[in-house]
Amino acid sequence: MPKWSLRRRPGRTLGLLLLLVLSFLVLRRLNWSTLVPLWLQHQRLGLRTKGPDFILEDSIFQILGGSIHYFRVPREYWRDRLLKLKACGLNTLTTYVPWNLHEPERGKFDFSGNLDLEAFIQLAAKIGLWVILRPGPYICSEIDLGGLPSWLLQDPDMKLRTTYHGFTKAVDLYFDHLMSRVVPLQALLNMKEPGSLGFLSLACPSTWSS
Repeated sequence: MPKWSLRRRPGRTLGLLLLLVLSFLVLRRLNWSTLVPLWLQHQRLGLRTKGPDFILEDSIFQILGGSIHYFRVPREYWRDRLLKLKACGLNTLTTYVPWNLHEPERGKFDFSGNLDLEAFIQLAAKIGLWVILRPGPYICSEIDLGGLPSWLLQDPDMKLRTTYHGFTKAVDLYFDHLMSRVVPLQALLNMKEPGSLGFLSLACPSTWSS
């Protein structure tokens, strides 16, 4: 059987080369972060349940999620890590929100630099990931006091993770500030570039029984 040779079929070789070049030029023009099914580009109903299934815009939606904690990854590496998460075939990002880092002193909030939660969520959406936010207030996550700020213990009668007035008042003030930042991001799909994704849900506090 004669062996195929580039020299014997120069026309076919030229055709293959032209096809590769054309494919490269086409792929370069595609915005991969916005390649989202049309039925998701104008979502209105949000995530719901129907029997054992999650439903997103009247279609069954399977959450394939992984965690990346923005406060543990240098901001310069956020995009790299999120792209790697997506490359693993995942469609959803989950992350904790550490109260103790965002409110290191009572009434003084920090959402700057490596703690810029909004920038992290917007970047995930631009890359094409849904987000499940886990705001606590208790997050466990191998952090001192499970992410609760240590200044809570300045109250000698403090009873953490209970309905004690001093605790619930502090949580309310923190959540008032946090939600003022988070709620606008729930409309990320319609406010940002077409096809970008946004919130799926907010998760309940971690490890209720601990």
